[in-house]
Amino acid sequence: VDRILETLFAGCTKAEIMQTVLERRLLAAPVLSLGEIIDGEQLCSREFVVEVSAEPAQEPIRYPGPFARFARTPIRYRLPAPRLDAHREEILAEPERVPAPLVRPNDDLGQEPFAGVKVLDLFWVLAGPAATRNLADYGATVVHVESVKHLDTLRVIPPYRFNHPHPEGSGGFQSANANKLGLSLDLHDPRSREIVLELAAWADVVTESFAPGVIESLGLGYESLREVNPGLIMISSCLMGQTGPWKNFSGFGNLAAALTGFQGVAGWPDRLPSAPHGAYTDFICARYNALAILAALEHRARTGEGQYIDQSQAEA
Repeated sequence: VDRILETLFAGCTKAEIMQTVLERRLLAAPVLSLGEIIDGEQLCSREFVVEVSAEPAQEPIRYPGPFARFARTPIRYRLPAPRLDAHREEILAEPERVPAPLVRPNDDLGQEPFAGVKVLDLFWVLAGPAATRNLADYGATVVHVESVKHLDTLRVIPPYRFNHPHPEGSGGFQSANANKLGLSLDLHDPRSREIVLELAAWADVVTESFAPGVIESLGLGYESLREVNPGLIMISSCLMGQTGPWKNFSGFGNLAAALTGFQGVAGWPDRLPSAPHGAYTDFICARYNALAILAALEHRARTGEGQYIDQSQAEA
């Protein structure tokens, strides 16, 4: 098979192969260098790279952009990373700040920190569910929705309990979804949509990690859910983000690791790329997804405003 693929790809550029991958939704990815991805069409279309300078006269430095795109509270970079003691006098001269009071549901001593936070979890596989598992571990009520018709990929990945392959026995699935409530729905059924809308009205946060456009096609996009819950926080997490020419690139974290330069710098020059183990960006983005949700909850606690978050695993 390797020889056949080598013959097939020998006359093609990376760009040509990538175009076919996007058009046919194939599970393949080019091994890109950092320069190829940073200056490539996807990140350029999303204006990912930011330029900052310590002083107006200084040459600006190129920085990676935000780990997530917040609709109401976008992350902005004002200064580059500081040199040692660069802002010492400025910081010491700042007046003492009094933190704004935070109002949290059931804010009683002895309770878990996220008690009272309600999450409707449409995440699947790992990068999303591992994030909401963190919230559930600290007291949030998380209702994880999945489909029997389209089985969660993590349910069919070993290791299995007693080494017996079974959807209920996957260690990875049970780990990523511990402490959650589980619900099976066919989201294409109109009756399911009514249940999701009822849960969205109940929830503080809705999460989803379908391909861009899928949740809107089901009539469950942010604008639709906000009609039943104006203060809702919603996060969409996928490989390349909700916009750009590569937004429909589908696959797993090992493919994203190839696209984002990890495989290109791993291994030895005279051998094939040596990838990070497993679906690398999944393990990283679980933390970023959780962070993004917490930041939005903190903002809403102060202002009452919900918001939409576009999280690209490749950018994070």
